[in-house]
Amino acid sequence: MSIENLRNYYNVPAKVGMYIELTDNFCASKGDKPWTAKIVGSDGQYLRIRFEGESRIYTVHPTWNVKYPEKT
Repeated sequence: MSIENLRNYYNVPAKVGMYIELTDNFCASKGDKPWTAKIVGSDGQYLRIRFEGESRIYTVHPTWNVKYPEKT
């Protein structure tokens, strides 16, 4: 599934290069606070993200405790 198809299927504004916040238990290892990550792609029905300062790419569900930026 492409990022465009993922965006339409889940009705989320996800785009490659966009910064999002993750607020789930995944972040507990990072200090129990929302962490900002950059969307670097998609893998099937999942987002591929990278935290700033890290080289590892993580896979997360596009609707599970993901906060997208507000439209301006």
